[in-house]
Amino acid sequence: MVVSYYLIIISSLFFFYVIGKIISSLFLSSSNESNYYYRAFVSLIIGLFSVITVFAILKTRFNTVLIVLLLLGILYFILNKNKIVLPLNLKLNFKEELIISFLIIGFSLLYYVIIGNLFFEAPYNRIPFCDNYYYARLSYFLNDSGVESSYFYYDPFISRERAGALPYHYPELWLTAVYINFFNVQPLISHVIFVHIILAVILTIGIIALSEEIDKRIIFKILGILSLFFGGIVIFSIIPQTKFYIDYRSIIFPKFIIISLFFVWFILLFLKKSRDLFYPLLALPIINITLAPVIFTSIILYLLVISIIYKNFVNQLKPIILTIFFALCIWIFYFIQKKIEIYGLPVSEIIKINKSQPLQILNVFVASFIIYFSVFIWYFIPGIFIYYKNRNRELKDTIWYNIFLFGFIILFSGSFFWAILNPLHDSNQFYVLPVYFFSNILISLLFLLYLKKSYNFGHIVKKLFYLYLLFIIFINIYNIKYNCVFFKMRDIKSMYSKEYIDKIFAVIKCEDEIPNIGTIYSRIDIYYSFDAQVTITYLPPIDNMIPFHNKVNLNSPYDFIYRTDSYKIIKRSENIINNNLFIKYLKKENYNEKNIDELRIRFIKENNIKYLVLKKGYKLPPIYDEIVKEQYYDNITGENFVILSY
Repeated sequence: MVVSYYLIIISSLFFFYVIGKIISSLFLSSSNESNYYYRAFVSLIIGLFSVITVFAILKTRFNTVLIVLLLLGILYFILNKNKIVLPLNLKLNFKEELIISFLIIGFSLLYYVIIGNLFFEAPYNRIPFCDNYYYARLSYFLNDSGVESSYFYYDPFISRERAGALPYHYPELWLTAVYINFFNVQPLISHVIFVHIILAVILTIGIIALSEEIDKRIIFKILGILSLFFGGIVIFSIIPQTKFYIDYRSIIFPKFIIISLFFVWFILLFLKKSRDLFYPLLALPIINITLAPVIFTSIILYLLVISIIYKNFVNQLKPIILTIFFALCIWIFYFIQKKIEIYGLPVSEIIKINKSQPLQILNVFVASFIIYFSVFIWYFIPGIFIYYKNRNRELKDTIWYNIFLFGFIILFSGSFFWAILNPLHDSNQFYVLPVYFFSNILISLLFLLYLKKSYNFGHIVKKLFYLYLLFIIFINIYNIKYNCVFFKMRDIKSMYSKEYIDKIFAVIKCEDEIPNIGTIYSRIDIYYSFDAQVTITYLPPIDNMIPFHNKVNLNSPYDFIYRTDSYKIIKRSENIINNNLFIKYLKKENYNEKNIDELRIRFIKENNIKYLVLKKGYKLPPIYDEIVKEQYYDNITGENFVILSY
């Protein structure tokens, strides 16, 4: 592991902390907030997003969705002028600052040792989960083009002036780009190490702040930190796909952590009975657009339900208007952007698919509840006992009732949107991202409450609870080690021969410019729509060795073999395939089965593709001999690396 990397990480965290402390001191003074872990958590988030937003604005020349986040902050200050503390008075408590500094240094070191040991390996680093490669590449494009768009991934040769911003999740990608830009760090290392650790440290301090709200004892903080690793537990499986849903833990992946940060902030504000509790939720659709339908719907539904229960609709009108306003702001931002066709199903196709399979909507909706309770019911068992013991007490006037009511509304909304949007590729994110990550933080809160209640249990019941708690901790650690794909990193030398890696690296490292690399598969069998997504396949060892390369899939439509009769899967796959860059080129050139190789060679030359990666089973026909300079064969994967000359 590299010591300089760790120094950059802790320096960044302290920089975010100082920036955020100055800004947050305007409205969060020491005199009215006793939980200094909360003050540190808010300072870190504000500092982090201030840096990300400024960097994105400068890179995109103000054409970033984070402008809406800036608008959210400005509107908060306008609506809360009476809370603003001026002149700025930074009161520092040496003991508190020392504790926060110790936490930042200690947890950043802990996570660096854990994640670093999983990833770093000489001479070539290990292979992380494939999404890391995708996000690292997108971050490079963000930094290089200054355009918030994934289109450059699918068409690396497109003019930067043609693309407008596309809906996605950009803050953690911009953070990755910060380290690419200022420290010349390889994109994969920036995302897997720097971004992951920085976000994990901030989330850890947030969960400590949440623990402090429940009880100040150290055991609560330890349990809070352990609960970050809690996820779904599958003991029985009514639906076969249930096992897929045990991977999602709050601290496992940058994309997940950044969502959990704002849910922790929301619950902290809920516990503090703050009128501003919805601001972190309003930021979430800007953080990740997939959250927009569920979050906006859940806020409005919750406010309407609360207004009916407590008969105070006028009090809920302001946050309802604020929610609708920010939903419109995000929609307007993307509406005015330049439009380029990119794969995806239009609304008309979604409606058509839903009409052809009307029961599918109901099936997905019901299945989402079954899956949810299959993986989370184990966390609610102690709560059922506690509720039974206190069933005669009035619950609906308590803050806990409202938090769990909001959790149920998120579950309902997430299930609804997943069911309706199921024809979309990767549509379960509309369900998983809001529902599971709010549930993760809710479970952290639950177990802190259980621990507090346990002091009132009888001796035998208390022992049973502690045994149950140990079981929950053990099974979650087991799941991470054996089942969690996001935390598994594979030894690159177990997948490729060292001779093959060394030969490729000897060629690639001499490149003066970004290399263009084509990939060809012998055949792509489509069982699920993911199988058609060969455009996002990564290329270790190349991705592990050099900062960046342009990659193009060079398969023709004849190489895709459908192994399914599902209309939905076929339509999804066709949309993906038809937007492949090379296939678009073939259609423009009026291809047929006989002229594919001739057109492929022409495409290679026109786009200056210098290397080919031939997957197992594919051999170049003799027509390529005139442009092939050299080939390296890997006896482990059956892959060929071809050097071209023309």
